[in-house]
Amino acid sequence: MKKFLALFLCILMALPISFFGCTKDEKESEDVTLGPVSGVADERLELDVPDIDFGDDYTFTIIGKGGSGWNAEDMLCPEEDSDDVLDHAKYARYKAVEDMYGIKIVTQLKEDIYTVVKNSVSSNDKSFDMIYMNTYNTASAATDNLLYNLYDVELLNLDAPWYDQNYNNGMSIGTTLYSTVNHMLTMDMHCTWVMMYNKELITRYGLKDPYDMVKDNTWTFDNFAAMLEGVSTDNGDGIWDSNDIYGFAAHSGSARNFFYGAGMTVCDKNSANYPELVIDDNENIVKLQSKAVKLLHEGNNTLFHRTGDDFSIADVFREGRVLFLAEIAGYLNYFREMEQDYGIVPYPKYSADQKSYYTTNDPCIMVMSLPAFNHTSEEIQRIATVTESLCWESYYTLSPSYYEDVLGGKGTRDEGSYEMIELCRESRIYDFGLFNPDISLHNAFESLIENSSTNYASLVKRRIKGATAELQEIIERYEKA
Repeated sequence: MKKFLALFLCILMALPISFFGCTKDEKESEDVTLGPVSGVADERLELDVPDIDFGDDYTFTIIGKGGSGWNAEDMLCPEEDSDDVLDHAKYARYKAVEDMYGIKIVTQLKEDIYTVVKNSVSSNDKSFDMIYMNTYNTASAATDNLLYNLYDVELLNLDAPWYDQNYNNGMSIGTTLYSTVNHMLTMDMHCTWVMMYNKELITRYGLKDPYDMVKDNTWTFDNFAAMLEGVSTDNGDGIWDSNDIYGFAAHSGSARNFFYGAGMTVCDKNSANYPELVIDDNENIVKLQSKAVKLLHEGNNTLFHRTGDDFSIADVFREGRVLFLAEIAGYLNYFREMEQDYGIVPYPKYSADQKSYYTTNDPCIMVMSLPAFNHTSEEIQRIATVTESLCWESYYTLSPSYYEDVLGGKGTRDEGSYEMIELCRESRIYDFGLFNPDISLHNAFESLIENSSTNYASLVKRRIKGATAELQEIIERYEKA
């Protein structure tokens, strides 16, 4: 067993937030207490792995989704060290683990990664050791028996802080877990949904600072909607378009997070840790969907981006013409040169009696899995040792650098925003019903928002029988893996 001690910059708040599934009105209200960002921790937690002789030519290969659009480029190892904070951290992370065991780590992107994984596992070619795919690819790979049950890999300390416990809780079924989110990639934070606000416009319209509203538990959907009234202003041409001023800007993907911000889910877990559909018996979902359609599509309070529109809501916010923007945290880099100051808050609660603030990640995030090759016990031990070491080292090397460079320094402009980002990170919901596209209700809220429809109850009524059967089939296939 190896024990490594080191100083590190730890980006954790004194803010206890637990995973929570579907909104329950009877839960007691709790004020959010925002603590200071911690400084330097005393020492690293112990890395609990065995002493293994890897030999002189052991190579550990990681593959990730490549191609256009969202990919796993974030996992690539730089060819050489760099002065760039993040590239240096990535390089140092891989180099540290290589030096621990005298091995070589190789990272590769594959365009049609699902086909690569399927063909390789089918032929048992053992050509790679770790996989990073989006949640949709990973869900398909799990049901097709292409991945290891991580709970069966004893050397993985899945309860450790270098793994996202909210993800493990949300995406497991019974005693199976085929993927996890850890600190090897920064994309999970990049794709976390947040709300940003223009501080200059807050002052101009005499509105209360949303950051203060979060602290005093008044940051609710209704109060947020009320703040938009009277903000939107036509530029004088009589045409409402992206050249005007708006109270809010969103698209269907970002608007979907009102659902998760309210603590609602498509699936919740029963006492045996199996997902069950809860989308059909929550009256608050119907009420929220009606409110969201009104806010997004009635009047001119919101600049709503529909699929195919030739403008960017991020551009309009950056140019100072939007009070609130709903987007992923990755856009913080894009606003570095923005003239006006801006802040970051979580999505509002459905009501003040909601226990906590919540958010989620976009399904495009890359999650880690291990291919289900027919490995010997010795091979599994080696793979698990390197995997655990990489996740552990990333927690102490890469994650602090990401927060310092992107969030703590260039991407935010005050400590309040920094704390709000931490609140969002800790309160992410991972809904089994969202990250499994084979469940036909996974995007019900989003699709209705896109089409300005309030027919939520009727849509669920039409699809609930099929969705129930789809979920049951997924569970059965997980259990056969």
